[in-house]
Amino acid sequence: MIRAVLKSGNMQLSVPFYSQYRDVTDPAWQPRACGGVCLKMALDFLAPSFNTTIPTILELIEEATTHKAYSTGSGWVHRGMVFLAHNHGIPAYPEEFRSMEGSHARTLVHYGYQKIVETVRSGKPVIVSIEKGFVDGGSFHQVLIVGEKDNGETLIYHDPEAKDNSGAFREIEREKFCSHWRHFAIFVG
Repeated sequence: MIRAVLKSGNMQLSVPFYSQYRDVTDPAWQPRACGGVCLKMALDFLAPSFNTTIPTILELIEEATTHKAYSTGSGWVHRGMVFLAHNHGIPAYPEEFRSMEGSHARTLVHYGYQKIVETVRSGKPVIVSIEKGFVDGGSFHQVLIVGEKDNGETLIYHDPEAKDNSGAFREIEREKFCSHWRHFAIFVG
């Protein structure tokens, strides 16, 4: 399995892409399956390295509801998603890059962004919470960071909300990402 494509200093992991609309067969789950689909993409990519198999997207979603990794009121619960990864033999941990103190908040966001870039460079995808569509006021959404380019100034991500493969390997510049990132990440692998 090819794990990464390197060209001109750019790094892109060969993570499979799934759509929460095309690949989730239960219509009731389609608009809210982003977290489960991101986790499925990350786990399928990492499964060969950990000699494990991963259930289908719907089985993973069912497991999420059983283990409280999804809450009707709040959506996908990061700690619960981590436990789902652990249940399938793949390490993961959540991290929050927030502070109520303005100067510390900026420092933490910078540190978090760098950590995401370094993690992807090490061959591991990262699930991040964002404002949907990277626009102000967008509802909460999750995407999977699968690469970087331009010395980390641009992130490459999979957006499961796309109804076709157009959600794969999208690009977002650092400034726009940081403006719409909710400062939560799940480091998988």
